[in-house]
Amino acid sequence: MKYSVELNKLFELDRELDRKHLSIFSEEYVALTKKMSEIYHLLYQSDNFFIKEISYKYFHNRLHFKMHDFFEEGKIFTEADVNEFLAEIKSLELQEIKIVRSLNGATLKKSTDIYKLGDFEIYHFPTHKEYLQSLTKMDPTILWHGQKNDYLIGINVFAREADKAAEIADDLFYKFEMCYYFIKAMKDEHHEIGILNYSPSHSTVCFALSKKTGFRSSTSVGSFRLIDIDDEYFIDKEDGYDLMWQLISKKHVTELEDRIIRAIMWGGKSIIENDIADSFVQIAIALEILLTYKQKDQLISPSIVNQLSETAAIIIADSCDDRIKVERDIKELYTIRSNVVHLGARNIEMHDYYKFFFYVKDIIVKLLLIDKYKGIKSSSELHSLIKRIKYS
Repeated sequence: MKYSVELNKLFELDRELDRKHLSIFSEEYVALTKKMSEIYHLLYQSDNFFIKEISYKYFHNRLHFKMHDFFEEGKIFTEADVNEFLAEIKSLELQEIKIVRSLNGATLKKSTDIYKLGDFEIYHFPTHKEYLQSLTKMDPTILWHGQKNDYLIGINVFAREADKAAEIADDLFYKFEMCYYFIKAMKDEHHEIGILNYSPSHSTVCFALSKKTGFRSSTSVGSFRLIDIDDEYFIDKEDGYDLMWQLISKKHVTELEDRIIRAIMWGGKSIIENDIADSFVQIAIALEILLTYKQKDQLISPSIVNQLSETAAIIIADSCDDRIKVERDIKELYTIRSNVVHLGARNIEMHDYYKFFFYVKDIIVKLLLIDKYKGIKSSSELHSLIKRIKYS
């Protein structure tokens, strides 16, 4: 691809947009901006380095400013100009950047110290404001403009520019949220913890109007309860919670660890999901991520439900009778799942959901804590071990 050709097309579109002063609602404006967006994305996606190392926002802004400079100088792009521009971006060095966001719905019992959960740090803003300020040369009036939260959360990431650092950190913050809900393991419509996703308490008003009667009601919805995030429960070593916090921000994970992380994410989603039928399907997905295994070049696989229930039973239980019970329970739960997915059933009992959830949670805890599972790196290794246990 000739970069200079595409850039000059973009250049002309940008100048046309500038000349015409179009309404943002006009068809011509929409058409022009769509063409420009396509070229920006084409240029950005043309090199894997940009996709992997540079945010689209940063690339877009740098290119936009470059075009503005050329416009001011009355120049057009040559391949030499393009190569110089691309080289500038590729020369950005990796640096460690702390990304900090507001933390809602949480408090610290002891706010004097920075509290750590895995690689995440939680700050009491009035106490730790000066420390955070010392990490940057930004003007404090700009840095803290609009900052009203008592608690903040931060994590260090390696990136070449700040927008990419924020992208990486936001993925980790999402994992933090889902891991929290997975560990909490309780549905509660009046409590949320939120970094990227949070619905504060607010009122919704209902009016019932007719000629014969009428009433007005107000209901409070959203999160209004706070939770002590530094409660010992959330780092309980006996349940492996301390290991979960470390795992979700681990830089290099094994195939099995990746499965565990994804299962925790789906388990967390199932806790915050309002529709219990959807929650049920989501926790089933978590189990499938954990335990589904297909051998290479295998043409006919055994029943997925048989495989899942048998593997879960061996991991969760030790005695023959307990394994038979777990296997039977998982099969019954999968019958409910099938009714939801294939028949549209919605009348799911909460106790069935929680039974399913805690089976999945128990599997994850045992994979993290039991010696015979701790050294396993892949699903194939896990299923080889399960087979040996089964026939021993």
